[in-house]
Amino acid sequence: MKDNKSSSQQSNLLDGIAVFVQVVNSKSFVKAADKMSHSTSYISKEVSKLETRLGVRLLHRTTRTLSLTPEGEVYFLQCQQIIEDAMQVEN
Repeated sequence: MKDNKSSSQQSNLLDGIAVFVQVVNSKSFVKAADKMSHSTSYISKEVSKLETRLGVRLLHRTTRTLSLTPEGEVYFLQCQQIIEDAMQVEN
């Protein structure tokens, strides 16, 4: 029998990745929300949940700017590759 905790962790493994990548690519929570047809609040909460789950800050946020932390840069490159690989599998 599988451990419920590990099953839960596996199902949450990819949560927030697509949102995070879209925010970085858009350079904006608002633009990412528009592109993903979600509210800005939803997008912001998804990135915050991802950061909490990972235990690391991925983005520097101010009212005017958005930039990656050093950890965010590494994570972004890895997430981008995961999304590209998943798209290739689909095609």
